[in-house]
Amino acid sequence: RTYSRTMLSFAHPVLLFAAFTLFSSDQRVGAFGFARRQRSTRAVLSVNGSGTGSAIEVARPVQPDATTDEASRLATKLIETCRKYGQVGSQLSDQERSEIESLADALSPFSDDCPARETLTGQHELVYSASPSASSGKLGPFTGSVTQSFLDETSFINRVELFGGLAKVELNAERKIVDDTKIKVFFKRTDFFLFGKEVKSGEVKGAGMWDYRFSGLVELNGERILLRVIDTPSLFVIIQREECR
Repeated sequence: RTYSRTMLSFAHPVLLFAAFTLFSSDQRVGAFGFARRQRSTRAVLSVNGSGTGSAIEVARPVQPDATTDEASRLATKLIETCRKYGQVGSQLSDQERSEIESLADALSPFSDDCPARETLTGQHELVYSASPSASSGKLGPFTGSVTQSFLDETSFINRVELFGGLAKVELNAERKIVDDTKIKVFFKRTDFFLFGKEVKSGEVKGAGMWDYRFSGLVELNGERILLRVIDTPSLFVIIQREECR
């Protein structure tokens, strides 16, 4: 009980700080609300040239294997560079941020067509955020893990977890397609949890815009992952592993 009271008194201001920095303005919330657009099956099959599947799967032209290999090479370099420097872009040097931006730009021509219109499912994880807000997972002196879970075609949850999940902040939101590369998100409610129990919940108003630089399936160290690179306008690099789809 003493431990629980200590953790509660310590974590409570952290959660309040998260609420202020993460959800207090449209721009800050928009930076965290990165819509993740999963490459559809048709993109996977057409890029790999498998020749199987439905009419949807053959709707896109087959790309050369060399193109796919180059996309995976650039994607691997981007992800490894982000991991080397850390997920919080605001703590990096100008040179380090510029290196990540350059890799994202180089990857952009290999993106799936119409990424905003592709289906999103499962859980995704943040690899890098250039945002100075808590959307990067940075809450005071701590850095939490940032994930996003898609519930259906419109609803999703942005989540920051600290201390191995002992403290958690969830932003419930909805999304709407604007055009082939952009999605607008609308924020509805924030929930705060300690030790798995909800301690506070409140309505939140705000909106954000996500603009895709890249979306597609790539090979990373033998694993096929979904990679999305998005401007909010801050740069976000997000992945989804096979087991999370």
